[in-house]
Parts: sequence; structure tokens; C-alpha cells
Amino acid sequence: VSDTGTLVFATESLGTDGLSMTRLPTAAPPETLPVRPRLYADPIVSPNGRFVAVEDVDNTDDIWVVNLQTGAPQRLTFNDDEDETPAWSPDSVWVAYASNRGGTRQILRRRADGGGAEESLWKGTQHLHVEDWTRDGRYLLTSGVEQSNLGLLDLHASPPTMRPITTAQPRTS
Repeated sequence: VSDTGTLVFATESLGTDGLSMTRLPTAAPPETLPVRPRLYADPIVSPNGRFVAVEDVDNTDDIWVVNLQTGAPQRLTFNDDEDETPAWSPDSVWVAYASNRGGTRQILRRRADGGGAEESLWKGTQHLHVEDWTRDGRYLLTSGVEQSNLGLLDLHASPPTMRPITTAQPRTS
């Protein structure tokens, strides 16, 4: 849900080969967005409510930003590996996402308008997902896949550093 109250979610459309996105404003019936039906994952609305970042699972496994007014897509990533779990910066300028580039797990970011080169923020071996950006823009909240844990990536540190905030505990039952 954006700061403006817009909720975007992917719904299965019968008779198509993929999913369509629907916007659900707070005081109106759901509105189907002018977006080509495809297999989308992890749609997230920008804080300003104007765009949605999404992983296109159909063919590219890349991150796209879709204009919610026109349906115009802007591709942000261009590689053969999976890019996933986009998250918006509080000012709606950046999109951060997790990736598996050449077998190395990474967290990257790129300007939402597609300008400039993507920036690598963190590299490691653990499969992480980007969950959210803190409101002050300083941290990215991440979650582990192989292990159940949460972490904070400090973007103000040079270089950005990952700090675990919870760790998986073995079950003793």
C-alpha cells in the first residue's frame, strides 16, 4: 500500500497466460490497470502512489517499473539471472532488489526512471530478499531464505554493511 492509500496486487485472470495487476483505491471499485497480463511477482507501489515495481517472472525474471496512470513499463534490469523482491526508497527515486548474478547473491539498486547504472550495495552467499526501506532511507530490511533471519543493510556506511537483527535458532523438540 502506498502512502497515498493505493494498493496494487496481482490477480489471476482466467483466459490469459498470466496475471494482471489491479489497483484498489480506498473509495472506488477495483480498477484493472492497463498492464499486459504476464506472470508478475512481488508488486510494490511507490510511496508517491504513481508507480509499481514488480518482478516479471514470465521470461526475463527482471525488475520492471510500471506507470500506474498509463500502464507504460520501464525495464530496470537486463541480465539472465533472477532479480527479485523490489523495494522503493522513501522518496520514490530508487528501487532496491535482490539478485543472483553469476551465482553470487547481491542486493542492488537503480533509479526508478531507468537512468544511470545499477549500484551493487551488498554481496554474499546467503539468499536474501529485500523486504523494505526504512522511512529515513538509511537501511534496507532483508530476510533470509535458507535461514529464517532478518537483517539491516546500512546504506550510510562505507561500504554498506549488513547487520543481523534476528537469527534462526535450531528447534529442540
